[in-house]
Amino acid sequence: MMYQPPRRRRLYLMRHGAVDYFSPDGQPVEDSSQVVLNAAGQAQAQAAGQLLAAHQVKLDRVVTSSLPRTKQTAGLALQSSGHGDMPIEHVEALREIESGELRDVPHAELEESFLGPFRGVPDPRLRYLQGEAIGDFSQRVMSATLQTLAQPDWEVMLMVAHGGVNRVILGYALSAQVTMFSNLLQAPGCINIIDIAPEPRDWIVRAVNLNPSNWLAPDSRNTTVEHMLLQFLRGQSEAR
Repeated sequence: MMYQPPRRRRLYLMRHGAVDYFSPDGQPVEDSSQVVLNAAGQAQAQAAGQLLAAHQVKLDRVVTSSLPRTKQTAGLALQSSGHGDMPIEHVEALREIESGELRDVPHAELEESFLGPFRGVPDPRLRYLQGEAIGDFSQRVMSATLQTLAQPDWEVMLMVAHGGVNRVILGYALSAQVTMFSNLLQAPGCINIIDIAPEPRDWIVRAVNLNPSNWLAPDSRNTTVEHMLLQFLRGQSEAR
């Protein structure tokens, strides 16, 4: 009997475009879950859509988290890619890891609480800013993702999610384990390409962190959470 490759479907997994979690004076926004794209983020979403259009990608399903920044990114990308009339589905469990309150984190624990979940393969018990545990976050993300991907009515999907969410999905794609590969950078507006098969061992990761608005990132060496921590610390210093 001749070998038959597994049937694979294409997932374009995006991170939302850039947003501002802190005011210019370094103070956290009142509700980080409700932030929307800044000007750079809008341009990043449009650049992603233009890339999809340039390669004649034909989407038949679009899924985002329930947060405004992913919905807005998807909308702009669809408009730029020629899919402006496509409906967008929102999956609540694909929201970003939930943090605690910055003011409740002791100063001595701030760096590890801020950056620990985004270093290497973090301990599942670790909590982001004393909020949601990595293990609980990873389980909710992959449960929702696998349920979404298992549905039969799509061939090419665009999923717009978050940096942490994408690292969990990529971790699963690379290891078939529910874990978070934190060192896989996810730049704002980036695209990952994963071919999904019925068996996790047959998934293929074709590309990670494609960044059409800044392909080679020659001037970037820091992660988003490192930048956020620097903003916060700078604001605290100036407030004294």
